[in-house]
Amino acid sequence: MSLSRPLRVTVVLGVVAGLVLTLPALPASAATASGGPARYIPDPNAYAPSQSTLAAGPTDLAVSAYSALIVHPSTNQVTQIALCMPKSCLPGQPYQSAVPGTPTAVAVGAAARVAYVATQATDSVVVLALPQYGISTTSPATVTTTVPVGSHPGAVALNPAGSALYVANSGGNSVSVISTATNLVTATIPVGSAPLGVAVSPAGDRVYVANSQGGSVSVIDASANSVMATVPVGAGPTGVAAAGSRVFVTNSGAGTLSIIDAATNTVATTVPVGMQPRGVVARTDGATVFVANAGSGTVSVVDPARALVVATVTVGGSPQAVAFGGSDSAYVTDSTANTLSVIPTRAPALAVNWSSRRSTRTVTGVVPQIGAVAYGIVARNGNRTRRGTCAARGSANIACTVRLPRGRWRVSVTTQLPWQNGTSGNQNRTFRF
Repeated sequence: MSLSRPLRVTVVLGVVAGLVLTLPALPASAATASGGPARYIPDPNAYAPSQSTLAAGPTDLAVSAYSALIVHPSTNQVTQIALCMPKSCLPGQPYQSAVPGTPTAVAVGAAARVAYVATQATDSVVVLALPQYGISTTSPATVTTTVPVGSHPGAVALNPAGSALYVANSGGNSVSVISTATNLVTATIPVGSAPLGVAVSPAGDRVYVANSQGGSVSVIDASANSVMATVPVGAGPTGVAAAGSRVFVTNSGAGTLSIIDAATNTVATTVPVGMQPRGVVARTDGATVFVANAGSGTVSVVDPARALVVATVTVGGSPQAVAFGGSDSAYVTDSTANTLSVIPTRAPALAVNWSSRRSTRTVTGVVPQIGAVAYGIVARNGNRTRRGTCAARGSANIACTVRLPRGRWRVSVTTQLPWQNGTSGNQNRTFRF
């Protein structure tokens, strides 16, 4: 049977604690060996996200190497929860610390020993001292000082050096700059209307502020503490992240993600995502972006290079914030389901059965059919590279074969999730012909 148009396929990637992962439709050619690596219906347990129950109304979160801190405005609490590394897990019970004043945003710095929490009811930033590794069941986070800022602070971000904290004051249309060495405000910068998001560039020289009622992003020169540009984006910009040479802005009123070219301060492209997108996080190279869609109960996984949503993770409820951890996971808060969702972002290790044929100088690696991922086979000899093709072998396996010139070759079977930054878990072997 020939197909003249792309297949419309929805792949369900497991249901665990009410979470579902859906991959986009695949073109018909993607399932043929001649078209490159094959894609297959996944194992229901391969990449299923998991959840941990939290106190009521979790919103913003910050993730360090060892723990996550989550704010609860409705209960005046901050949750500390340990993270297992390097594999993703949420052991034990979350531990709550009282932070009065309606905490709305959090950032973690100084080797996870200090946290900065914006409190809207008191128009301040509370500085918390954290236990070692940011988590303890016996030693709660303790308030060391309180820094007055502008009206209704709603977002905070540290610069890469950890020397300055930027606070978006939604009621004051301003950004407060706090020196973390002195815990004093060193500058107050006027920005657009009702700023709700703030992010710092990887170099620390620019600060980006999402003005929710202005439909714009203010670009601040960090050395001059002044606005150097204003970039029009979509309706209701809420979240902002900066990575690589791009800035990513969620437009809650438009259901889109604006991608800004940081060199020109112009919108390069706009990607439709879910309803009411809020939180956004990007890999350090800007190659993959996760967006929390509060109105859809989903997380959109975006490939900025293709301006495409490559996967949608259903978490239920109203996801608010998303952050990457030190492991291969994304962490998402849900303010109505009262959960922290953990989304794996790496493929599992491959168990490869290798074989070779000298008469044809071919190498074949056979792997089980696991995950909705693209399989490939690549061989390297110094600067030389050869790639082969993959195809289904029976109902449960995938065979990847590459034909090689004479010499000593290191051959790998690879697998890559659509949103994965690089490959992981790849088995390889050396062959000589």
